[in-house]
This record gives sequence, structure tokens and C-alpha cells, in this order.
Amino acid sequence: MRSLPATLPILFLSEISFLLGHGLIMTLLGVRMSLEGFPSQMAGLLMSSFSLGFVIGSYLIEKRIRTVGHIRVFAACAAVLAVTAMLHGLWVNPWSWLVWRLFGGAATAGLLMVMESWVSGESTNDNRGRVLGWYLVISTSSLALGQWLLNAADP
Repeated sequence: MRSLPATLPILFLSEISFLLGHGLIMTLLGVRMSLEGFPSQMAGLLMSSFSLGFVIGSYLIEKRIRTVGHIRVFAACAAVLAVTAMLHGLWVNPWSWLVWRLFGGAATAGLLMVMESWVSGESTNDNRGRVLGWYLVISTSSLALGQWLLNAADP
């Protein structure tokens, strides 16, 4: 990592933090839905509502990045994602979870969009492959470790 830009370690730490939590909550919600006795059709609807939010967010967030910038969008999406994650534990109701999954999907799309464009913007033609390679290794490892964190406590 000798020739990588100096700002990337901070971005990679943010990526690790975000994707550890993302890997954990995506796994945890499936387990919690089973423990709470949600019907399998509702569980499928809830999990796919995240994807719908992701698609919607990928269209809407791009315009926000252009108008207010990467940092503000990153902060707003991180805040929305943190709040929606906490709301799942505060109110166990499948219909409210559906709304929170939509917002969580949109916020996740925004965070990924900001991080990936930031990584791309910080790299040059000479080091882009190495930078994106590290980004993907860190992403995949963080998601896997996040799922493993399910063992840390009782769901």
C-alpha cells in the first residue's frame, strides 16, 4: 500500500465500520424474523424491501451528491442507517420494519455510492487497480466478519 493516497486509510476505516454493521444486521434480521414468528412471506417481503430501497436510493442519492456534496450525503446516509438499525430493536412490527428496510436500502446505496466514487476519485490511472483491489478485499472481509459477529451475543 506504499503508493496509495493518504486519505484512503480513513475511508477504508469507515468502510470497515459500515460493512461490519451491514453484514451483522442483514444476518441478524433474518434470525430475528424467525424468532419473532414472522410468516415466511413477510420475511421475504421485508428482505426484498431493502433491495427496492437500494434501487430507489441509487437514483435519488446521485442528485443529492451533486447538489450538497459527498461529505454531507455520507453523513446523512450514515445517520439514517444508524437510526433505522436501532428502530428494528425498539419496535418489533413487520410493517414498520418494511418502511425501515426501504430507508435502510436507500441509505446503504448512498453510502456505497459515496465511498466508491471517493475511492475512484482518490486513485490515479497508475494505482486504480491496486486501490480498488484493496477496497474489494476490505469490503468482502468486513461483510463476512459482520456476519460472524452474530455469535457475539444472543439475537
